[in-house]
Order: sequence, then C-alpha cells, then structure tokens
Amino acid sequence: MANELILETRLDSAAAEGLRARLVAHQGDDLALDASNVEVIGGLCLEVILSAQHHWKTAGHSFSFSAHSANFHENLARFGLDMAFFKEAAE
Repeated sequence: MANELILETRLDSAAAEGLRARLVAHQGDDLALDASNVEVIGGLCLEVILSAQHHWKTAGHSFSFSAHSANFHENLARFGLDMAFFKEAAE
C-alpha cells in the first residue's frame, strides 16, 4: 500500500522547497498524493511534482494521486495538463 502525502493548500514558489523535502522523505516508497485541499499550484511546485513522478517511475515505485480538488485540476489546465497526463506518465 502506498504512503499518502497530503499537499498544502498553496503550492506556490515559496512552498517548493518544503514540497521537495516532504517528497524526498518518502523516497523509496510507493506514494499517493492527496491534492484535495490544493487551491493554487504554481509552475515551480508543478516542476517538483513532475520531477518526483519521473524519479519514482524510474526507481520502480508507484506515484499517484489519491484525490484532487477542482482547483488543482483547473490549475493543471493552465499549464496544458490534466489528471490523465499523470496516469499516462505512470504507465
């Protein structure tokens, strides 16, 4: 079973280093992100998440989302992404 990491409400540039540190703490484990409380995600935190997803996949561990808010989905759309991208990238 995957560990779950609940994401912060605001994932802006000020939150990027903290997000990276929280992800690194789960390195080597299967991980599911709970984005149900996310209201804002900026480019830097999105890069951290995309990089982590790549790292987890390369290491042979699962990296998924257990939940996401409508705001999270809308913020992804600003970057031309959707939740299907994360599912496809995990395969």
